[in-house]
Amino acid sequence: MTFIKYAAAMTLAAGTAIASPTGMISSGDYSTIQAAIDANPGEMIYIPNGRHEIDASLMIEGDGGGLYGPGTIVQTSTEQCLVRVHNAENVTIKDVTLSRPEGATDTTQEGLFIRDSLNIIVDGVKVIDNRGPGGSITIVDCESITVRDSFIENYKSLFIDDRMNPPELYGYAFQAIDGTGIKARYVEGLVVRGNRIVESHFQPTRESVDSLGLGKITKVAEKLGRLAPVKEIENGYTPNWHQGSAIVVTGLGHSRFSIITENYIENAAQGIDMHQDNVILSNNIVDGAIIGTKAMHGSRNILIEGNQFLRCDLWGILLQPGAGSHPARSQKEDSERYIANTDGGTIIANNIISDFGYGMQHWNWKGFGSDAHECAILLREGQLAENPPLKDVLITGNLVYDNGRDGIIQDGKPVVEPPRFRYAIYVEQDLEPKPQNYLVRNNLFNKGSKGVANFNISDH
Repeated sequence: MTFIKYAAAMTLAAGTAIASPTGMISSGDYSTIQAAIDANPGEMIYIPNGRHEIDASLMIEGDGGGLYGPGTIVQTSTEQCLVRVHNAENVTIKDVTLSRPEGATDTTQEGLFIRDSLNIIVDGVKVIDNRGPGGSITIVDCESITVRDSFIENYKSLFIDDRMNPPELYGYAFQAIDGTGIKARYVEGLVVRGNRIVESHFQPTRESVDSLGLGKITKVAEKLGRLAPVKEIENGYTPNWHQGSAIVVTGLGHSRFSIITENYIENAAQGIDMHQDNVILSNNIVDGAIIGTKAMHGSRNILIEGNQFLRCDLWGILLQPGAGSHPARSQKEDSERYIANTDGGTIIANNIISDFGYGMQHWNWKGFGSDAHECAILLREGQLAENPPLKDVLITGNLVYDNGRDGIIQDGKPVVEPPRFRYAIYVEQDLEPKPQNYLVRNNLFNKGSKGVANFNISDH
């Protein structure tokens, strides 16, 4: 899909600022966009229609101001982000398009980077072809940030996923597709509403694995860590080559008060990834992903309600204490991470998980791993023995629907297919630390290939 066609390059005229008849301050009246920003602190700068090339990050600081208009800002340097908002308050970025040209799309840099800022609004912005793990829109160490009605297309690239550090956990690296649409870290008061995040460039197919060498192990430590997949490393290949998230909010106990709602996500590795507390995740659609949504590494008091997760191939909804979770500690023992960072106190309600196993990567996970794989809803044990257990989870009013029984069209004819999920819900029963105090009530779960659940639901 192509959602934007660039206009012919326009020449920016040098000159002195002259307000237009409507009172706007236009970047076209300055030698560069940055010159217009610097000459008008606290003012909104209009970006006229057309293509505006830059080779350094646009910097916005201070109180007020921002960018708006129909123009397309094109970053020609892979070493620079497009727009950086730093130490700012009350800034708005509205309606502009941020992009990179052919041949310079792959980058470790961000599209729009917001740091150490307060009360920032991103509204109707397009970020196209900013491909890589840096994030199309990235927010770090901020409060009260809104990203709404924006569009992100093609945010993934070919990268080495380097897990050599910390050596005690992994100790290997591999070839992967990686990239993030919206990334937030150490943020309070985040609203992500009504955005569309689509990947149409990289497709997770067998052909991609063969042509790009995806999953190939590229580096191995002398001593592997506790979470390293030993058999995969011995075989020189890992199926975990599709990395990144359409939306991720992380912070290991320092991100909270997020509302993530009414977003549409297509062709993701992980649709919505949460490492945060006090979250409302509602009314989103994830169409095509390895994992629809997951909450790990100390994610507490999350409401996952009214979402639709379609064409997920490994899990629809996953809750698990990750390696970053821990109990409360003495402040003298750990001055930075002494407050408890635990998982649970969460509600999963009124979600629909359908078309499970009909995504583009079903072939990669079919029959892989234990019975905990290929399940619509999964409550899992901690990654490490010392992780506090997942606890106090209410699961109610959800629907897991087996589309295969309705008939799948093959060679022009309907064919009834067996379910492609093993269980509608799987809760770890044996491995420690296993989930505690979970309640499963009033759901409609179609039967998977191994049953509805791996435990007696009536007991919970």
